[in-house]
Amino acid sequence: MASFLGGLAIPVVLFLLGVGALHLFRKNDRPSAMMAQKSKQELAAATKSDKNDGIDYLSNLYRALVYAALSRAGTLGETLTPDEFASLLNSRGVSPQTAATATDLLSQIAQTRFSGGALTGAAKNKLVEKTKKITKAIVR
Repeated sequence: MASFLGGLAIPVVLFLLGVGALHLFRKNDRPSAMMAQKSKQELAAATKSDKNDGIDYLSNLYRALVYAALSRAGTLGETLTPDEFASLLNSRGVSPQTAATATDLLSQIAQTRFSGGALTGAAKNKLVEKTKKITKAIVR
């Protein structure tokens, strides 16, 4: 009798293990999760400064901020103007101080990027750390 009940339990246990594995490894297709992941990838690329020149590094930081804002909005996209960026953050419940700091940072990165200048050493590391801090505050 015990072996009979054990035989009935095996398919149930296997089914539950399969459902659990599917749930664990399922890709998260929510736009907010996708954009948050892209933001993390851009920050990681910017951190690898020895493999990036100044322009790539600044582009990565710019995209990381934009993707963080789009993640907060729960929408897909690739770029935002500084005005769109500020409006989006303010409308999604980001504190005014954080939104202003993030918008200033985005403008600073864009200005440095398009002026042809590249940051090196301590200034570069400081900008990366500031961007990481702001993106964490935006994404939550």
